Amino acid sequence: RLARDSSFKANGRDRRVEGLLRIVREPLSRGEGFEDTRELISTSWALARLSVTDERLLDALTAEAVCKINVLSCQELVTVSWAFAKCDAGGCTLRELISKQTLSKLHEFSVS
Repeated sequence: RLARDSSFKANGRDRRVEGLLRIVREPLSRGEGFEDTRELISTSWALARLSVTDERLLDALTAEAVCKINVLSCQELVTVSWAFAKCDAGGCTLRELISKQTLSKLHEFSVS
């Protein structure tokens, strides 16, 4: 419902999710990363789906993605790429790393 809420889409803020964003933002901002890639992928996807614009959170999530880029599967690379593009986050460094990692795994990609 929230992803379809026009007032949320307009400003990216909603009191219903501010607490959740803080729960994710604070540990990431302190450098306490996710334990596995599923947390990174799920969080990235959810933030993109909600069109979240919290710069501090997106910067911390970018740093986490950079750290884990070498262990992401093909599907995870696609999801991270989409999520950060949708949020207009990640910057050139993350995009370059995703490109390099994708090229190195090109033989693993398949059309389903």
